[in-house]
Amino acid sequence: MCFFLQCFVVTPASAVEVLQLDIGDVASAGWSARATRIELNLGSSGAIAARISANEVTVGANAESWTDVVLSCPELEIAAAFARCPQLSITGTSANLGPQRLAGSAVFDGRDQAAGITIEGGSVAGSALQLDAKLAGGRWQSQLDLPNIDLASLLALAARFLPDGEAGQADGSMGLKLSAEGTSSGPQAMSLAIDARGVTAGNASGTVATDAMSTKLQFDATRSNSAWQIRATQSGDAGQAYAEPVFVDLATQPQRAAIDAVLDLDRQTLEIASWEFEQPGILSARGTATVVQTDEGFRLARLTANRVVAQLPGAFDTYARPYLFSTPFDALESAGAVEMRLLLNDGQPAAFSAFLDDVAIADKTGRFALSGATGAAHWRDPAVAALLAPDWPGQSQIAWTAATLMQLPAGAARIAFVAEAQDFRLTSPLELPLLDGELKINELEVLRAGEENMQLLLDAALAPVSLTELTTALGWPVFAGQIGGRLPSLSYRDGVVEVGGKLQAQLFGGNLQIGDLRVVQPLGNLPQLFADIRFTDFDLETLTETFSFGRITGHVDGEIAGLQMLQWEPVAFTASLSSTAKDSTKRRISQRAVENISSVSGGGAAAALSSGVMGFFDDFAYDALGLKCQLRDGICNMGGIAKAKSGYYIVRGKGLPRIDVIGYASQVDWARLLEQLKSIQESGTPTTGVSE
Repeated sequence: MCFFLQCFVVTPASAVEVLQLDIGDVASAGWSARATRIELNLGSSGAIAARISANEVTVGANAESWTDVVLSCPELEIAAAFARCPQLSITGTSANLGPQRLAGSAVFDGRDQAAGITIEGGSVAGSALQLDAKLAGGRWQSQLDLPNIDLASLLALAARFLPDGEAGQADGSMGLKLSAEGTSSGPQAMSLAIDARGVTAGNASGTVATDAMSTKLQFDATRSNSAWQIRATQSGDAGQAYAEPVFVDLATQPQRAAIDAVLDLDRQTLEIASWEFEQPGILSARGTATVVQTDEGFRLARLTANRVVAQLPGAFDTYARPYLFSTPFDALESAGAVEMRLLLNDGQPAAFSAFLDDVAIADKTGRFALSGATGAAHWRDPAVAALLAPDWPGQSQIAWTAATLMQLPAGAARIAFVAEAQDFRLTSPLELPLLDGELKINELEVLRAGEENMQLLLDAALAPVSLTELTTALGWPVFAGQIGGRLPSLSYRDGVVEVGGKLQAQLFGGNLQIGDLRVVQPLGNLPQLFADIRFTDFDLETLTETFSFGRITGHVDGEIAGLQMLQWEPVAFTASLSSTAKDSTKRRISQRAVENISSVSGGGAAAALSSGVMGFFDDFAYDALGLKCQLRDGICNMGGIAKAKSGYYIVRGKGLPRIDVIGYASQVDWARLLEQLKSIQESGTPTTGVSE
């Protein structure tokens, strides 16, 4: 065909003015054409008009199909080893893009093996395109510009190649510029610029979404042998973005990111020499990373965050709080700044450090708070860190100016510890001022945290603390006296805290012993406590002063067996108290105490005191006293030290004038009983209304 065409061109006197050549079906690597025809028309001026058409053209690995394809050049210039078409026209219908009409120019110069083509027009997802491609000196260059892509149209186009339901939805526009250059051996440099505007999009599952978001992306890469040097930047400063569960308002929290990396095709590795993330006033981070390709896909082999600075509360509210919703920690507030370092190996943490700068954190429900925290906390996996970061610090130390725990105010303190793998150990005693006393933790060690065989070792002592301050802080009825003691070995497993042995304390001049103590989900929304409590030789005079109950002297022993608390409120127990046997102290009870006991138990002594000679006495001797309560379903089943003819003895009198306090209410509403005790304490006057 080329021989015939050459003869035609060089023989202008020929009578042939139109040459039509039907080639039929042709194919080559990456494309094929059906019903192909070439037409050449020699005009009277000597110019050549060329036209190539095909009923169908298939291009690319995905077999993109075009029909009714026509390439025309009304003024084809041909000379020795040279051809040029200044007015190239291409029309056709794409199966995916629809009807297309493109215009441009093309040139070929065989003398220096140069060629070039320019095409513009058409429509790709609503945007006209401009394509420039050149070949010279064995190197080629190309540039594609799509200035105004409609994202809804682009997504509809992409949906044709995705499984049903996975395309999601999108609205907005995007500008795209892609350029590349290289040789016959392949591309040597590439550049991609994307400017997305007003993007409102979301995936099918709703886990990722944007609203009117604007973002820019710049990607540049150059090749040297088998390695690509990559520089990429991204920024966003308008709209909103959501990636479950994190939400960011880019209009008020703009961000930018950048990476410098080397992609080695032979080694199948991506070495990120530098990555950066910046969100002014909230978070900044930088570091390095290594990504490798395996048979299973890409894997993060190593990541180092050399410096991560989190400004609180912005960073906490944006990136941490969403993960805490519907957890026991969803009511936290924070302030200050934290600088962090992190090392990941094979996607797993190997070392971590946090440097605190005047950090404050508080639970709005009042469970705990910490303020003025400074210092450094370090953690590492010894087996990995020894190889990758042998100089990573091991000793941690944090100090704070004030704290609260379960509404109890604590003073300034310092904690020193070592944390490695799943183990934690205090390296010096923690002395925590608590109210007017001190909690001293001499030893605390946690082994295999999070495992079923986790162990926790604790040795602690509480220096005497004012019960008045303690109960006031907890919102309980105010007690007098002090409490102190020692906490024996404690364990935590499967969300349950258990105390091995018995907790000993000194209280009201006597001894308190708590055994079988268990707390289930202590920091959860529904904490439960179980315990058996015994007390001996409590001084009644100190105890009754605590409640402004009326003066009683003597000593008592008692127990609260099978105690169950839900959200720190009692729901079940069997309690009893009675006069201490062989107590040599004087036993006296005041009129007011008699009246108060009668009011809460339905006793009959109050009437006797209000009339007659008994009213002239301030107090009375008694032989013994005692009371029982079995709490079930909000009701206390009552009892005393012995049965009476009717009811039960609460106080059995002695000598003259003698007074007995007998209880008649066999059942008392627990909530009502607490209200009566509170009223007695606040007013000093007994109330009535016992539920029987």
